[in-house]
Amino acid sequence: MNPLHLVYSCRSFITGREWQSCLSEADYVFHLADIVAGIGYVFSNEAYIFRKNLLINSTVASACELVMLKDIFM
Repeated sequence: MNPLHLVYSCRSFITGREWQSCLSEADYVFHLADIVAGIGYVFSNEAYIFRKNLLINSTVASACELVMLKDIFM
């Protein structure tokens, strides 16, 4: 599978849809996603951003564990 195709096919990953088929052919995951915003927004919404980033990280880690990837880079 073309790596770029895999990236684009995984857009719905964070919502939990079809994550298993998305990762089924992968050996490694390079997880670089988080919520990024301007400094004013970040300081005004620290708890919200922390929670969303925690959910992103735990969803990715859980999915990788279930499909038994060789490695995950976070």
